Amino acid sequence: TIRRCQVEMAKTPLAPYVIEVVIDECRNVALLPVEDVDLRVIVVPHEYVTPNNSRFKARALHYALLNSQISATAWVVHLDEETQPTQSAIKGVCKFICQEEASGRLRIGQGALLYHREWERHPFLTLADNVRTGDDFARFYLQHRLGVTIFGLHGSFIVVRNDVEKATGGFDFGPHGDITEDAFWAVKAMQNGLRCAWVDGFLEEQCCLSVIDFLRQRRRWFHGLVKTVLYAPVKLRWRLGLGLNTMLWALAPFAVVYTVCKLFY
Repeated sequence: TIRRCQVEMAKTPLAPYVIEVVIDECRNVALLPVEDVDLRVIVVPHEYVTPNNSRFKARALHYALLNSQISATAWVVHLDEETQPTQSAIKGVCKFICQEEASGRLRIGQGALLYHREWERHPFLTLADNVRTGDDFARFYLQHRLGVTIFGLHGSFIVVRNDVEKATGGFDFGPHGDITEDAFWAVKAMQNGLRCAWVDGFLEEQCCLSVIDFLRQRRRWFHGLVKTVLYAPVKLRWRLGLGLNTMLWALAPFAVVYTVCKLFY
């Protein structure tokens, strides 16, 4: 992912950049990336504890937000470890930043994720994750055109200015919000008066590598979204859309059973 970032930014040199890799403390130092002029490594100490005892990615993100050396007016593009940039995304992000800086609105941006990488090795799981791309160009596109996160937010491909992210208070949400910290952060940001917008461009994701991983991933998302709907300290109107969507997702297996039964009937 680091190499892909460097290669794509060299192909499309529209803005200065730095790659910040946030990683938990590693016993084998040889496994850590080597810092370079465009690469910084933020290692989360093993003993680090957030004030609200957040875990997982939320803990690492909160530590990075407090210890990053980038300027307050720099824009941050959040990527998961398997998310790789494309020229499409770089152009879209730069266009989005120019528009936001010119208007002064400084909204939170998000674009589409594609899952076609290594599809020959994992055709079934790639097709399963392609449903998410359909979601991006349907529900998520709709909500970003409206300017509010009705259905939550992806943890990857978040485009936000550093001082705006810091003003939200970070990602220290405690056990109720650290499973799907992205959705929890989104509803809090909306209540605080921030708004979102669509970024024209796509990033390349990697689908799950096994059915077990796929099921565990979806279980984690469902569990985290339910906690967000129940415990996020925001008004009901910011949780209602996410709650209805999660409930409909829970009913999806019954729709599959109905469709199969109807086919045989």
